[in-house]
Amino acid sequence: AHPSRLTRLPRVMVDQSTLVIGTLVALVAAVAAYKYLQQAHGSSNGLPTTRQAQLVTSTWEKVKTLGPQDVGVLLFQNLFAKHPEGLGLFKKFGGDKDWVNNPAFRAHALNVVTHVDTAISLLGDLDTLVPVLQKLGNSHIEYGVKPEHYDWVGEAFLTTLGQGLKEDFTPEVKDAYIAVYGTVASVMMGDNYKK
Repeated sequence: AHPSRLTRLPRVMVDQSTLVIGTLVALVAAVAAYKYLQQAHGSSNGLPTTRQAQLVTSTWEKVKTLGPQDVGVLLFQNLFAKHPEGLGLFKKFGGDKDWVNNPAFRAHALNVVTHVDTAISLLGDLDTLVPVLQKLGNSHIEYGVKPEHYDWVGEAFLTTLGQGLKEDFTPEVKDAYIAVYGTVASVMMGDNYKK
């Protein structure tokens, strides 16, 4: 493990209606987007390696066998356990004391992971994925997403991956998700937060 990389948790978004949909779609899209960025910048510095992209893709296959709704629910439980204030950003279920059993929440959790699978099916289509990733980042500004929200969801996602992958969540796999997610966050934030 690379401690300096682990302390630089990637940034993640929280918004009123699609907290992690864009983030997880972006995570999967980053497997392709990093290649686009390498081409655009002529360098791979700071971008995930091919090996890291392969690790993310292969381990995600195991994660999705756990059940998309269950993975989504666990992700949000991890997020709100550490950042309960984030729950208030969700109008459809944030005010419900039993939000974890709220049908709107459960549908949202399923939708998040379903979007990841959709993005995986588009990994070979950079012309579609990269603009989608940029558009998601831009649209989330309207929901009040702040740079620190990227960190919140990134932490929760890594925790969820560790719980789901168990012994397969090796330091190398964790580093791979951090590298890929860091690229995603960077692409999504773009110039949106520059002063």
